[in-house]
Amino acid sequence: DDSVYISTTADYGSGECNVYYYSIEGGSWFRWLKLAVNLVGIVLDEGDSEDIVHFLDEEGFFSQASDSSKLAPWQKIADAGVYSESAKNYGYLNTLRILDGDLYAVGRAGQIYRKRKTDTDWAHFDQGILQRNIDHKTPTENVIDLQDIAGNSEDLYCCGGYGKLFHFSKQKW
Repeated sequence: DDSVYISTTADYGSGECNVYYYSIEGGSWFRWLKLAVNLVGIVLDEGDSEDIVHFLDEEGFFSQASDSSKLAPWQKIADAGVYSESAKNYGYLNTLRILDGDLYAVGRAGQIYRKRKTDTDWAHFDQGILQRNIDHKTPTENVIDLQDIAGNSEDLYCCGGYGKLFHFSKQKW
């Protein structure tokens, strides 16, 4: 309600971005972090004792920070990304969301990952939607490129390119 976090990249592909923070109470912007990643998601988790800001880059690296601490070490979402050692070549991730307290990351080839509040690791949440056999010959319109996710833990919606929309109801996509 009283703060805004945004990231900017001066030159896409440079592998560097700046995260800015604005406090309505303070009335000014300031650069909070300078990161050597291409961020695709920043979400604020408003906790009871302190707020946590979560960060996701396109390769599937995830970190978090609070107002009172520095950036936590980067954690890799296994299988996500293009160039990292653990990547399965599904493609980049596109966004990060908090739904019912759980974190979700979505991206190309139908990738959906979930990190529950109680978990330390990310897990695939894309059974039945993940495209495992796409390559450079696959027509772009046939690739599931998820752009966003919304809803609650038992009733989720994902939207993607070319008018694709997917629904998760309790147990399956």
